[in-house]
Amino acid sequence: MKVELRKTWSRLQLAEEASERLCSQLSELEAEAVNQARDYHAHVISLINQLSEANKLLGVGDHTITL
Repeated sequence: MKVELRKTWSRLQLAEEASERLCSQLSELEAEAVNQARDYHAHVISLINQLSEANKLLGVGDHTITL
């Protein structure tokens, strides 16, 4: 009985450690995803501004894009 209890306890500890590692990795991935989303948003805004300037140079009407 004690042997089985120790084995179960050991498996529980391993599962808890694995869970902590997964949570840590998930947090890192979430932070990376947020940074990528911010970079992408900034790139889209830059492209919108470039398009707006090109339209002004071409004399195309005022087409305002807001996000």
